[in-house]
Amino acid sequence: DFGSGCPVDNIAIGNQADANSLVFEFFTGTNEISSRILVPSCITLGVTNKWLCTVTAKGYVKVWRDGTILAERNLGSSPRLLHRDKLLVGRSWWSTSVPFHGEIFEVKVWQGKAMTNWDDVVKEDLAVETNDADGDDVPDRHFLMKVFL
Repeated sequence: DFGSGCPVDNIAIGNQADANSLVFEFFTGTNEISSRILVPSCITLGVTNKWLCTVTAKGYVKVWRDGTILAERNLGSSPRLLHRDKLLVGRSWWSTSVPFHGEIFEVKVWQGKAMTNWDDVVKEDLAVETNDADGDDVPDRHFLMKVFL
C-alpha cells in the first residue's frame, strides 16, 4: 500500500480479505472510491509466484502471474504522479486490513511507460533504463526501487 494516509492517493496490491483473489487498486486524492481490478481465485497458498501489475497513463491495467496475463481492462484513470509518504509492504494504511501472512521476497517499482513484455521485467540487468525510444520525452522506464525482504 503506497500512499500518504487512508485514503490519500494510495496504490495498493493485495489479496482481497481472506480470499484467494488479488486486488490491484488506486485512489485519487481522499476519495473513498477506488479504481480497481479484481483477479478471482489466482492465489494458491504455499505456491511462490512472480507478479506484475501495470497501469498506463490512460488507465489501462494489466495483472500478470509468472508471465501470463490474468486480467486486463481500462479503468479510465491512473494514479496521480506525486510523492507518497509511505511505501508499505505486507500491510496497509487501513486499520481494518489484516497484515499479509506469507513471504514477499522482492519488490521492484518502475515509473514510466507500462511494460508489455514479461521478459523485460524479469531481467536482472534492468537496473536503470531511461531511454526514450519513441521520442515522446517520457522515459520508457525508470527503475525507482528494489527491496529485498
